[in-house]
Amino acid sequence: MYKKLYRYGFAVYLILLVFAIVFYKERTIFMDIAYHLFYILKNNGFAIQAYRFGAVFTQAFPVIGSKLSVPLDGIMLMYSAGFIIYYTACYWVCGSILKQYEIAITLLLFNLMLVSKTFFWMQAELPQGCAFMLVMFAMLKSTSFSGKDKVKLVMLLPVILLAVSFHPIIWIPAFFIIGYFALNTQYLVDKRLFWIASVLFVILFYVKAKVFTNPYDAVAAGQRSNMLRLFPNWVNLASNRILLENFLGKFVWMPVSFLLAVGVYVMRRQWLHLLLVTGALGAYLLLVNTTYPHDNTPELYIENLYLPVALILGIPLVFDVFPLLEKRKLLLPVFLLIILSGLGRIYMSHHHYTARVNWERNFLAQHKDEKLLVAATQPMLDTLTMTWGTPFEFWLLSTTEHNKTSSIVISEDVYALTYALEKTSSFLGPWELVPYNQLPGKYFILTDTVNGYRLVK
Repeated sequence: MYKKLYRYGFAVYLILLVFAIVFYKERTIFMDIAYHLFYILKNNGFAIQAYRFGAVFTQAFPVIGSKLSVPLDGIMLMYSAGFIIYYTACYWVCGSILKQYEIAITLLLFNLMLVSKTFFWMQAELPQGCAFMLVMFAMLKSTSFSGKDKVKLVMLLPVILLAVSFHPIIWIPAFFIIGYFALNTQYLVDKRLFWIASVLFVILFYVKAKVFTNPYDAVAAGQRSNMLRLFPNWVNLASNRILLENFLGKFVWMPVSFLLAVGVYVMRRQWLHLLLVTGALGAYLLLVNTTYPHDNTPELYIENLYLPVALILGIPLVFDVFPLLEKRKLLLPVFLLIILSGLGRIYMSHHHYTARVNWERNFLAQHKDEKLLVAATQPMLDTLTMTWGTPFEFWLLSTTEHNKTSSIVISEDVYALTYALEKTSSFLGPWELVPYNQLPGKYFILTDTVNGYRLVK
């Protein structure tokens, strides 16, 4: 049963790869990825942010492209495709190498069950970390201290070290998976190794969190105090209302998967399983929704934070619900419905990001020979979502489509950047000026060293 579904998964990843290639500009001319590409090509090396070292896997694609002097358009395409190649590689390791088909299928569902806008906000380290963490648990589930597993035992420590390095909340889905296998030890080849490695994961995660601190994660961690501050007003939060509305839309598999798992556990009287899934799901959603309680959180950002729910529900779905569906000849229809609905959501989401690139393309056509510092208007914000990445986005768009780099910054606080108005030979970003002579000519075709930036209010 699982082998058959596993084989189908490669066709799904092929479709995702096609999406990544067709929409590579929508995925790379977009905030963080454009920002990362700027510094990868500027420095001809990795651009790891906030000590999230696991990003080396996906950043390796543009770094290699830079070392090989691949044209900018090709590097953008490599970067977009590289994320799907990374997820496919994790899937292949779980299934073909480690023979943990259930874990592999869980990863496939994770990449589709709740995904729409985050397919285009592709740099997020949380889903990358969840995928790698599943590789880690596939190893823990299948490895023993016996001599035949020497290679896996040697690889285990570096795998755990990498798993803790992706994202500061990766411990939450990890704790759930540890709890699940604590209740289902029959799936483990070596219980002692599983527990030793799980404890090591916790220790290394704690050390990493204490040693590698940064302001970005500190601010996000500080918002978690909202859970107590907003009590007992949890029910009335705008974030809860929006989530409930999405239960009938893009997050429909969240309640459906939960009800299927609850039905199985009640039927089997597996009360600890029911408590684990219900408690983990409720606690995690409460944490996210109280951390970001308002209705102005960008959809792509809150969707990214909800993605671990696909693991909290995907594990019981694959291990406990799927076998019962198979007995009733319902597994393949349900599986295909999850897959096709996910692919459909991703495809339909491209319209917003295509419109975004087209807006910038039209704006550039009107101002391609100017250096501009533009005050953001509400219609701009409605289209662009956020503006801080615009200098990097216009760099990619102008250089690849006009063979000339345009310097255009759209900002909600233009007066904080007016110090750059008279700078004639520097590229202005949201936080710094970069002299032209620090930017490689192959990827930055900057010809105007006479004019400064013009302020457009």
